[in-house]
Amino acid sequence: HPPTHPLTHSLRFPSLVATADELEKQILKLVDLYLSADTKEASIRKDNASHWVVRLAHCMSEEKRRWFLAMECELFRARFKDLASIEQKEFILDNDEFSSVEVLTSREFDEVQGDLKATILSYTNSLAQMNSTVTGPDAFYRVTFEEVTDLVASRRVFVKDGYAYVSKDQLGSLVMAPFRSHLSKQLAVLSRKWASFCDGPEKDRLVPLVQGLADRDLGPDYGTSAAGSKSGETVTAAMLPALAKESFPLCMSVMMDSLKRTH
Repeated sequence: HPPTHPLTHSLRFPSLVATADELEKQILKLVDLYLSADTKEASIRKDNASHWVVRLAHCMSEEKRRWFLAMECELFRARFKDLASIEQKEFILDNDEFSSVEVLTSREFDEVQGDLKATILSYTNSLAQMNSTVTGPDAFYRVTFEEVTDLVASRRVFVKDGYAYVSKDQLGSLVMAPFRSHLSKQLAVLSRKWASFCDGPEKDRLVPLVQGLADRDLGPDYGTSAAGSKSGETVTAAMLPALAKESFPLCMSVMMDSLKRTH
């Protein structure tokens, strides 16, 4: 089933059992079949493929796993926030990780509508924002308060009978904890599987390639003459005073002048 959602890889992942040669052939077929066109689906497939490559490359040490986890969480947060409300709702309802999330009925919303307005008004101090947030049952979700402890601690949600009522504007806090927990567990599992794979028949061919991926820098190397300056020269300490006058912002220029006077 082809992925069509920009967050597909985040909480769903395929099971793959294949030899290295079979995997290489399948990758080439998939690239020709799905990644050749400049379409939304092709872009999502490229994103999924790059995610799994980078996940594999950063599962080998605790430091790399922490870095990858932090970067993916920030990327997930930004992409989820960028989704339309209906897409956020579909993502939550389609993932088993959020099976405890409940959409309010009209009757349930009517029972707590006054409390929801009071809660929103208490931390926004804006009647306009309160009215734009408390629009109907589709604007809120009910979850156990343990799932949004950050919102409870900051008193940004109404809590009743052990349940927190989360507005659609606060869904980021609701999805981040399950996503981070899920990805952290999967990185640990992948790390153990990779350790056993390294002792297999492909240790001399694929292992060095994958191990080098995490240390590759695809950006410009500013230590080389080509990237050093427009004229092709490497920037040296002796060139800083002149460059400071023509290129530094005011705050850095003041710091540079102070450095020259006091040292």
